Amino acid sequence: MGVVEAREAFKLALSMVIAYWIALSMDWAMPKYAALAVALISLSPARASFMKGFLRVVGTTTALATALACISLFSQDRVLTLAFLSLHLFICAYAMQGSRFPYAWFVHGFLPGLIWSSTYGNVDSTFHFATFRWLETVVGVVIFTAVSTTIWPRRAPEDAPGAPAARRPAGLDPHRLRLALVPPLSFAAAFAFWVLADPPTGPGVPNTAGIYSLLAVMAGGVPVVKLLIPLMIALWAGVAPIYMFVMPMLDSGVGLLAVIFVVTFLFGLLPDQKALLRTFLLALFVTVTGISNDQTYSFMALLNTAMMFFLAFGAIGIVQMLMFPVRPEGAFRHEVRAFFRECARIVRRPSRGAGGLTMILARAEKALGKIGDDVAGDGASEHRLIDAMRALAERLDSLTDDVPEALRSSAASAFESWSRLRPSSDLGVAHSLTPVMEDARGAMRAVDWARLSEPRF
Repeated sequence: MGVVEAREAFKLALSMVIAYWIALSMDWAMPKYAALAVALISLSPARASFMKGFLRVVGTTTALATALACISLFSQDRVLTLAFLSLHLFICAYAMQGSRFPYAWFVHGFLPGLIWSSTYGNVDSTFHFATFRWLETVVGVVIFTAVSTTIWPRRAPEDAPGAPAARRPAGLDPHRLRLALVPPLSFAAAFAFWVLADPPTGPGVPNTAGIYSLLAVMAGGVPVVKLLIPLMIALWAGVAPIYMFVMPMLDSGVGLLAVIFVVTFLFGLLPDQKALLRTFLLALFVTVTGISNDQTYSFMALLNTAMMFFLAFGAIGIVQMLMFPVRPEGAFRHEVRAFFRECARIVRRPSRGAGGLTMILARAEKALGKIGDDVAGDGASEHRLIDAMRALAERLDSLTDDVPEALRSSAASAFESWSRLRPSSDLGVAHSLTPVMEDARGAMRAVDWARLSEPRF
């Protein structure tokens, strides 16, 4: 642990304590939303956090208007509510894949479902809930921004994590369409289960399915089932002992704020490379403990929370399994296509950076390692393709806007052809890209794509 990490953890813990202190001292209805805003924008660089906080306020404001319209028009009809929220999720999931501000679309996408599920059966409180949700979100954003920019401020690099990606708006993309269908279908599946089985978690199941399926889309289609085990470990080994054994022993506000500070500080010590895990643990702590002036403790609430995640993640997992390949050779083809689609976007707008290519490469290499010898043989051609893709990613990471537009457009067209597993014969691209693209094209031609596409049971 270094001095910088300790300072950032201190600022995060201080922001969390101030947010809870203001919300509890003013007896606001939902203090957790001010703390949740702090948790979800807790990226170390100040500029990135400020931008993420601004996008969260914008997304919250527009989403509240959408939620109020939905509930006022369709609150008495489950079918119309399902149709409206599913369509809303689809539009947001598709738009966030081509937007320069995907986080704003994410917040705008999940919040109407959250407000609907939180006020279900008590529609009269909808406006009250929406108003305090907006107020406490803004307060959390302002507090964290003020603390992070006044105490040991840090400058963010131009490609800081959390800054909005410079994504190129695209036309009707079949891959984007299919990925955008995951949130509405997951929400509909969880909604149907809630209506038919009536679990004790209530409408929280479809709401959770909508939130995490949107998060999966924003992460490029990550299988959410893989997050279930880490989530359960964090819940039962980290948050549950604090909630059940530490918090009931507290008898003063000072003690409660001290516990909040210590827990947040410890989670905040996680390095920037694990920012997603840090934010996830903080969000889980805030939502599960539900700290308020009328604090209650319930072991059944923990069980219901665990059940809600199991059911919601199950719905998302089934939809992802049906819509995307589960065989490793299918996953390998999917990642290769995704890699060259991303390459096309990068050469059109080099300022977006090539960071996303590294994650895609890791997934492709992992899928390749699972393909049996009966399908890929010794895998020499596939490994050659991986090496060529890695060299291409390194070259694109240093690409600048100085390359003429015509040459970048030519390279983008070639990459789009490759994303359909059709290596074009005429490159006609910038001289600096030609060698690595030649290697990649040769490697693609050496792979037996027909064999990797054969049905196998």
